[in-house]
Amino acid sequence: MKKDQLINLESEYNVVRSSLDEFSSQIKQQLEKLICENDIYLGFPIQSRVKSWTSIQDKFERLSMKLSRILELQDLVGLRINLLFKKDIEPICKVIKESFEVVKQYDTIDRLSADQFGYSSVHFVIKIPKEWLSVPTFRHLGEMQAEIQIRTLAQHIWAEASNILQY
Repeated sequence: MKKDQLINLESEYNVVRSSLDEFSSQIKQQLEKLICENDIYLGFPIQSRVKSWTSIQDKFERLSMKLSRILELQDLVGLRINLLFKKDIEPICKVIKESFEVVKQYDTIDRLSADQFGYSSVHFVIKIPKEWLSVPTFRHLGEMQAEIQIRTLAQHIWAEASNILQY
C-alpha cells in the first residue's frame, strides 16, 4: 500500500475512532441482553475491542491489503463470545442472525485441511439492522460493521495456544 493511501486511512481512522468505540460498546450491550434473555451461558464476559492503528498497519503489511476506506476492514471492531457449552453455539448463532444484519458468516475450521493445525470458531461480520438507524443514538453507526467470534471456553484455550504456536 502506498504511503499516501496509508496516511489517508489513518486520518479517516482518527476521525471515526470515537464512533467505533461507541459502536463496539452498543453491540456488546445488545449481545449481553440477548444472551441473558435466551439463557445462554458464558465462560466469561464478552470481550470487545477496536483494532489499534498499529495493529491495522501490521495487518496491511502482513497481508498486503488494499482498502479505499477504513470502514471496509471487517474486524475493525471485534467481539468475542466464549460459551461454557457447545450446545449454546447454535442458539447464539440463531440470535445473531435474527437480531443483526449478517454480512458474512464462516467457521475457521473450514479453512483447514486434515493435516493442518488450527482451531474452530464461528465468525459473523454484522451491521446493525436498518430499523435501528431511526433511533438517534444509532443513526450515525449505520456504515460500521463488527466481527463477532463465537466459541466455547475449551475452543478458546485451544485457539490461544494455536495462536502462540503459529505466530
